[in-house]
Amino acid sequence: MEKHIQIVGDLIEFSDADSFIEKMLLPEDLMIGRVVSPVRFIEMQKFVKGSYEDRKGSKIEIRDIDELKYSACIVFGNGEGFVAVKPRGEIISLLKSPKSKIGNFMGTAFANAIMVGGNRLDCYNCDNLGPSYCKRGFIPICRIDFDPKQCDEEMARLYEDECKEIVFFMYCGDPVYTYWQKMKDDQYIGFDQYEFIPHISDIQEKIRLDIDGSDYDLAGRFRDMVWGRWNGGLKDEYMFRPNKLMNYICNDEARLAEWMIEYKYGKNE
Repeated sequence: MEKHIQIVGDLIEFSDADSFIEKMLLPEDLMIGRVVSPVRFIEMQKFVKGSYEDRKGSKIEIRDIDELKYSACIVFGNGEGFVAVKPRGEIISLLKSPKSKIGNFMGTAFANAIMVGGNRLDCYNCDNLGPSYCKRGFIPICRIDFDPKQCDEEMARLYEDECKEIVFFMYCGDPVYTYWQKMKDDQYIGFDQYEFIPHISDIQEKIRLDIDGSDYDLAGRFRDMVWGRWNGGLKDEYMFRPNKLMNYICNDEARLAEWMIEYKYGKNE
């Protein structure tokens, strides 16, 4: 078993964990996972997927080695749960074993993901995923139409009827200790309290791009732009009212176009 955890690039020995807790960098009751190789991570996830009933197991997406090669692959307990973080901060492969006894597994997994630089994710807008992510500090940025061509045949068959959209999120940026306390006290703004979550076609229209309501790539780039603006000063103004963030981002077409052009995602005409 690995003898360290990794926090934004720094290696911290398990023996030093008490000092981090005393300094309030880590919550005392937070379960810390361990990092394993991508190959081992995939093997363990496949085993857990097989232990679910047919329909539930079929909806579990196992990432391939090429996608996980440079990711931080985190395992909890003896395969009770999993989460991975890609090099640019995308959180993927969240999975809980049906035999797991970990309480608030999603909150625990996200806390560990945040420690290794996790800051963004996207999800199918069904199975109560959006509301669950908002309760854990994630801010919805935009939506796209679900396109069955963008996933494998099995996933397309399962989600085509029940999922019409994919939602893109970014993390609010709270440090782990603050996140843990706010999450337990239910202090994060709920999904249904967000006043405006733009569809990608709205963005395309505002910046004069061809309309494609399922443009996954542009939605991710738009979120990256918002993430950059958030850390560039918008967090100070909207950290206590993130449900109004997208109103501000989108209410000035000229400014939005300028921001997107700076990121080379818009059309400079």
